[in-house]
Amino acid sequence: MIEEECVHGLDPAWCTFCRKRAAGELPGGVRRPRATPPATNRVAASRPAVATKRAPARAVERAPRGPGETLAKTRKVVFHAAPYGAWPSIAELGLLTAKELLGDDARLRAIRSDRIDLELEPGRPISIRDQRHMARANVEAHLDGIDLAGWLDILNERLFLFARQKELTAFLGRYQATEGLDVVVFDTARLLAATAGRIEVATVPSTAPVPWDRCPCRSRATFEPLADFGGDVGDIEEITVVGGLPDVVPLVGRVIRYHPDRTTEVLVA
Repeated sequence: MIEEECVHGLDPAWCTFCRKRAAGELPGGVRRPRATPPATNRVAASRPAVATKRAPARAVERAPRGPGETLAKTRKVVFHAAPYGAWPSIAELGLLTAKELLGDDARLRAIRSDRIDLELEPGRPISIRDQRHMARANVEAHLDGIDLAGWLDILNERLFLFARQKELTAFLGRYQATEGLDVVVFDTARLLAATAGRIEVATVPSTAPVPWDRCPCRSRATFEPLADFGGDVGDIEEITVVGGLPDVVPLVGRVIRYHPDRTTEVLVA
């Protein structure tokens, strides 16, 4: 029995479409609609599966290292060889150049054959090292475009530090047995930060040219501002600070006293 209302407004018992639909049949020419998949499936079916790949992170371009940064990375520490027993005075008064200590004293206008001992404050002795090795090398025969007085002015206005251990070792061999030494070990990065614009470097020993070589090989150009240095920092032999260092302690990592009997004592660690 057909109980549904005919969509055509007829008696369902008379409507062929309604009778066939009730019997589960469709009249000729009528097609059963295809089942429509859910929207999510339809989208997935219409697009081929593609493996997603995260875009690679862009490499951050780093500015090239300057010579100062390269030196600090290559030489973590540098060394100042002070006279024996000098550390307490250095810790309190700082490191001063020969020019700052003696001013216009006539002794600065000649090569020092002996060290000069001073006492700026009671109980705080300070020594200015001799320059005998420079005299033995006959430095005047090596000067280029400058006389001895001019060369001494350049040397006396700066502090000297060893950039490499091997030059320090040679220096220790020269002085430890006779006088002893206090070796101040500076953190290179901290030193450079504290003396910005005052560091000049040399790739040769400024005060000890080869004695038998009579070349004009020492001049104002022997010292080059670190900021302008274009060579390999591994070749730097001397680091010099133009002017003094009034506050040394924050820049120091270690202080070692080399006694004349060849024993050593760590003063600061």
